[in-house]
Amino acid sequence: MVVLKTLFKWIVLPIVALLIIISLSLVVTGNAYIFRGLKLTYLKGESTANIDDYVDFDNRTIRAKNPIEWEKVANFEQVKLTPTLQNALDTDETVAFLCHYQRRQTAVRKLLARLWC
Repeated sequence: MVVLKTLFKWIVLPIVALLIIISLSLVVTGNAYIFRGLKLTYLKGESTANIDDYVDFDNRTIRAKNPIEWEKVANFEQVKLTPTLQNALDTDETVAFLCHYQRRQTAVRKLLARLWC
């Protein structure tokens, strides 16, 4: 019993006191959002942010006054991905990507070849 009291006195109490001090300093300095970040990441079993985190935060749609659709090239969605690029996308579990290229360039493959080969 004496060992437990000593253990509690010299290990548990200082750790609890340190956590209280850290928590209070976060609140006082205006950084209480860190608690929410910890809750929404580590307490959900994640170790980093992920693509589905948007549902846990405030969102709003910003409407354009005069939206302009992007021009699609003639071979839109017809270019085959290189095995190197496909492997990279599969490894990273990519759900989408955007290819932006100049109007004069006619093949998306040239851009992808420069980036991934």
